[in-house]
Amino acid sequence: MPSRKSAHYGRLAEEAAQRKYAARPNHSSWHDIEYRNGTKADVKSAVHNRGGRYGRFRLWEEAHEKLLENGGGYVFAIHASDSGKVLKLKRMSAREVQRQLGGIDWRHSGHEGKDSKQLKVPWPKLF
Repeated sequence: MPSRKSAHYGRLAEEAAQRKYAARPNHSSWHDIEYRNGTKADVKSAVHNRGGRYGRFRLWEEAHEKLLENGGGYVFAIHASDSGKVLKLKRMSAREVQRQLGGIDWRHSGHEGKDSKQLKVPWPKLF
């Protein structure tokens, strides 16, 4: 279960993505928004700096595979560390993300009740 702060930042990121990309909310296990053309996207957020380190996006294997199968993508949001304000947004297809990362090495998450593997990506790797 996400923390209150991460849930709040996620909501801010979704709202910013909806405004910038003229998308509407459309939640499922693998996406958060839908563009006018029907393409689905998962919105991910990270803080700019977290204790002296770059914040990270958490991608989930099952969601990523569904995005690939359906021609979907991601919207990545960077938040100010102090205020939570969305500083930057970037839209990428799931295929672009995979290319930019040079492939994906999925790892077990250790999250109770979550069978899917994850990947934690420092935000500068995608911006």
